[in-house]
Amino acid sequence: MKAMLWKTIGKRRLILILQVVTLLISILTLTGCQLAQEASNDLMNEDQLCGLFVTIGDTVFPREELNPKDFKINFDAKGNVDAQILGPMESVKVEGKLSDDGSTITFGDMDGYFMGLLIDTVDGEGYTINMADEGFDDLKSSVNAIDEGTSHTYEATLTMVAGNREIYHVNPVYQRSDGTFYVTEGNSISFDQSIAGNMGSISLSTKSEETMGERSNKKEATYIVKFAFADPVVEVLVKEMNEKDEMIKVTQYHPEDPEKFLVDRETKYVIVEEKLLSNTEEEYTNRSIYSLDKDRNQHETIFHKCLFANDHGVAGGKRIVFE
Repeated sequence: MKAMLWKTIGKRRLILILQVVTLLISILTLTGCQLAQEASNDLMNEDQLCGLFVTIGDTVFPREELNPKDFKINFDAKGNVDAQILGPMESVKVEGKLSDDGSTITFGDMDGYFMGLLIDTVDGEGYTINMADEGFDDLKSSVNAIDEGTSHTYEATLTMVAGNREIYHVNPVYQRSDGTFYVTEGNSISFDQSIAGNMGSISLSTKSEETMGERSNKKEATYIVKFAFADPVVEVLVKEMNEKDEMIKVTQYHPEDPEKFLVDRETKYVIVEEKLLSNTEEEYTNRSIYSLDKDRNQHETIFHKCLFANDHGVAGGKRIVFE
């Protein structure tokens, strides 16, 4: 799965004495949202929360293997057998693997979307690598000063097809001190009113404190995934217009087409005509106009974002960049 990443540089001095992970649910405009499980966790080890892995629909984490002591078997007077499993079956960690191009983390056969901040070290320098799989949009990263430390917030938006009633699982991802990764089963949420324009969010937060001699450095990190709902695009036409407002060319644009769109030399502006499908199965048309005046837009990238949907109902923003 393709991903987007960038790096920031800083010294790494880690002697971790405490890490607390909490899951916060915030609803921006939705009503009727459902939280599938309690959301609180405490970690007293060196594994650091480094991101989240969003899975959609049925998500099956492997479970601990049963042994005889996990069963209680009773026989009644008629010889009937009543077998009970004692205690909950805990899910196990799924190991992660950095992709060959270093742009994302995969977790076995699990299909999902990863976003996070990874720590790497090269020649003694610590690197924070920001990652987000293709499908995430509106990536934002900020660092703020707090008492005796810093707070880092990383957020992205996952746009879903309006009317999608799937269950979304937000699973925490951890990085060990040796640089390896794993994901654990997280919380789930569904949206009763997944109509176009509505939005909800889930955040994962971690707090840690590092000590070096008598000095301490507090760190906070928050990962926010926003779920936005929109009507998907079913057809896109790019109409090129000259300075006389005459249409000189019409091109149908497909999801698999290159991002760069080369316009005709005589094109002064383009009209992007989109046919969208509402959650009531009704088609409607949106039109957007972009001026290609090179003198006025010489330092600006002119692009249009199309919400083509994939098989998971994710309407990732495919950009058309006009050149």
